[in-house]
Amino acid sequence: MYLERYKDYYNLVVYDETTPSAASIPADAQVWDDKAKIISFLGYQDYCRAFWWRTPRILEMAHTQANLVMGASNWDDAITKIIDACTSIKRNGKPLGVIQFWGHGMPGVPMMGEHRLSYPAFKDNSSSLYARLCQMRDLISPATYLWFRCSSFFSGEMGRNAVEHFTNFFRCKLVGHTHKIGFIQSGCYVVDIKDKPRWPVTDAAQSFFYEPNTILATNFFPCVE
Repeated sequence: MYLERYKDYYNLVVYDETTPSAASIPADAQVWDDKAKIISFLGYQDYCRAFWWRTPRILEMAHTQANLVMGASNWDDAITKIIDACTSIKRNGKPLGVIQFWGHGMPGVPMMGEHRLSYPAFKDNSSSLYARLCQMRDLISPATYLWFRCSSFFSGEMGRNAVEHFTNFFRCKLVGHTHKIGFIQSGCYVVDIKDKPRWPVTDAAQSFFYEPNTILATNFFPCVE
């Protein structure tokens, strides 16, 4: 079941703007492995040449589904833009639904540009990022979904440890992936506050249709069980 009811809420997307767009990559840069051939056959050739969030169709979908879509070059930039947006939303009295961060990732660590967001940042009260993270946390509610839409964030022991630290800090629902994601995005799980990870501890696998909890890049809302 997709969270379609959140269409009536205020939804935000921040994507890594440091990654080249599909338009900037030559057509002959395509890598025609078996998965790319299938994706191209389905009519999604751009996904074979650029990272999914920098393709025209996905950005167009985001602008249609989200109330605000913003590019960012690092986590300081991304969190500052979320704070500004959430402050405006609170003034308008609208409920905040899903906040999505689109970029690269690794087990336990979502990235924005070359900047990694790991849970030690939640304890470093001497940093400016810590202050911004606390401000963002105070602007969202337990009903908000934070979706770190990147590869492998929930994968392995590091991913499972990150779930506990991220939910304890932000005090809201967390969404992430155990798999490496692209146009096909497998291993999508939603974790509520104080929930324990319910997926096996495995290394990050490549997403494909037969993998568990698979959605597509064109699905704007996560699927909940």
